[in-house]
Amino acid sequence: MAIGIWAIVLFASLGLGTVAAAGSRSSARHRIWMGFSLIAVTGAAVSLAPPGGVTSLFRVVVIVMFVVGVGVVIVGRVRSRSQVPGRVALVITVLVVSLIAAFMALGAVRNYDTGLYHLQLVALTAADGVSPGLAQLHDRFGFTSSLWSIGAQLELASTPTLGFRLVTGLFLLLFVFELLNRLMVCSYRASVGTWVMSAGSVVLIAYGLSYAGRTFAGIGQDWIVAVLWLVTTAYLADWLQYRRRADLAIAIVVAALAGSVRPFAWVLLVGVLIVGVIYRRSEVRSVALMWWSAILAGMWLIVTAVRDALASGWLLFPLGLLPIPVPWRVDDPGPTAEAVTLWARAPFDMELAETSWDWFPGWVARVLTDWVVVWLVALLLLAAVLLTVRKRFARRESSVSGAIIAPLLVIQMAALAAWFYAAPDPRFGWGPLLALGGLAVAAAAGPGLRQAVVDRGGWLVWTPLVLVLVSFAFAVVRDPGWWLDRQYAGSPVAVVPLPVADVDIAGDVARTVGPDDRCWRTAVPCVPWYAGID
Repeated sequence: MAIGIWAIVLFASLGLGTVAAAGSRSSARHRIWMGFSLIAVTGAAVSLAPPGGVTSLFRVVVIVMFVVGVGVVIVGRVRSRSQVPGRVALVITVLVVSLIAAFMALGAVRNYDTGLYHLQLVALTAADGVSPGLAQLHDRFGFTSSLWSIGAQLELASTPTLGFRLVTGLFLLLFVFELLNRLMVCSYRASVGTWVMSAGSVVLIAYGLSYAGRTFAGIGQDWIVAVLWLVTTAYLADWLQYRRRADLAIAIVVAALAGSVRPFAWVLLVGVLIVGVIYRRSEVRSVALMWWSAILAGMWLIVTAVRDALASGWLLFPLGLLPIPVPWRVDDPGPTAEAVTLWARAPFDMELAETSWDWFPGWVARVLTDWVVVWLVALLLLAAVLLTVRKRFARRESSVSGAIIAPLLVIQMAALAAWFYAAPDPRFGWGPLLALGGLAVAAAAGPGLRQAVVDRGGWLVWTPLVLVLVSFAFAVVRDPGWWLDRQYAGSPVAVVPLPVADVDIAGDVARTVGPDDRCWRTAVPCVPWYAGID
C-alpha cells in the first residue's frame, strides 16, 4: 500500500506540474516539485476549513488532484515515446528505494517528537483541521508545519496507523528522483548544483537509513528540511550558472515549501528572493513557472500565517513578536521560545545556558559528534585536496564559478548565524551546514576539474543506488534488532502502544494526562504530565 500511494502522489505531482509548466522550458524534475507543492499547499489550505467538514473535503480534493495529475501523465506518455538516457537506472533505483523506504516506515518509532506531538497533530488535522486555540492544550500544537497536513492527506489515503509513516519516505523518493535526473543529463553533471546535492546526499541517505526509527518510521522533520534546503540551493546555483528562469522558479517553490515545514527556512526563501532580484537577468524565459512560483510562495505564506493565528493567536509562534487580537490567543509564548533555545544550547542543563556562556564548550563537543558536522569537516578536507590538484585543469578555468558560489555562501552563513542565535542544535542547521560543505567542494574543484570528473561519467547514474544499498547494509549491521525483530502488536503495521493514562476533569473539559510528556495517539485533548491540570 505504501509504495502504491507514493507512486500515485509522484505521478499526480508530475501531471499537475506539467499543466503548470505549460509553455515553459522545464524538465520532469522541475515539474514534479511544482506539482507536489501545489498538492501540499492545497491540502494545507483545506485543513484551515471550519472543523467538521475537513475530512470529506480533504478526500474530495485529494481524489480530484490525483486523478487529474495521473491522467495528464498517462496522456502525455501516450503522446510521447522519446527515450530517456539512464531510464533503467532510474526505474531500478526508484523501485529499490521504495521497497527499503516502505520497510523502514513499518518499523518501531524512535523519534521522541512523534509521541510528543507529531501523531496527535496529524490525527487532529485529518479529523477536524486546525481548531482555534490548539496551543492552549499543548504548546507544541502551536508549532506550524505543512507536514501535519501532508500526513493527514496520506492518512486519509491509507489508514490512520500508516499515513504518518509515509511522509519522510515520500521526500526521500523526491530527493532521489531529483538527483537521478541531474546525473542522467550530461550538461548538469558538472554543475555546481549537482555537486552540492551529491555531496549532501551521502550523509543524508546514510544517516536516514542508519537511524530509520527516528527518521522514516515517523515524521523526520529535521531530515526533510535538510533535503529541501539542499534542493533549493542546487536550483539557485543552476539559475546563477545557466540563467534559466525555470530553475529560479523551482528554487522559490522549494524554499517556500521548506519554510512551511519549519519557519527557520523562511530565511532561505528571503535569500533566494534577494539573489533573484540582484541577479535578475535571465537568458531563458519561463513565464508560466515564474507566475506559479509566485502564487505558490504567496499561498504558503498565507496558509502558514492563518494556521499560526488559528492555533496560537501569534504569527511565527513561539517568537512572541506578532500577536493577533483573537480570544484564544496564548498569553505569552516567550517561555516556549526560551525553552527551545536553552535546550538547543545545553540539553538536560538548561539553567547553565540561561545564566552564562559556560554551555559553549559542551555545545562544541556535542556538535562535533553530529553526523552532519563530521561530514562537513570531511568535505572541507576534500576541498583542500581538490585545491591542490586543480592546477592541472587551470587552462579550462573561468571566473564564473566564483560568481555562482559567492551569493550562495552568503545565504548559508546568514542562515547559520540565525541558527546559532536562535536554537543551535545541530539538527536545526543540517541544511545550511551540508550546503556549505557542498559549495566548498564545488568551489575547490573548479569548473575544469568538475567537468573532467564527469566527462566519462555514464556510470554516475548508478551511484545513488550504490549509496542506498551500502547505507542499507551498514544500517542492518549497525542495528539488526530494529531491522529484523519486528513486532506488530496485533496490527498490520507497527502501531505505537497507547500509554496508560489518567483522565481528569478541569472546567468541564476532560483532558488525558499521560505517564510522561508523550501522548502518542491518545485521544485529544491530551496534555503532558508536566503541564498538570488547572
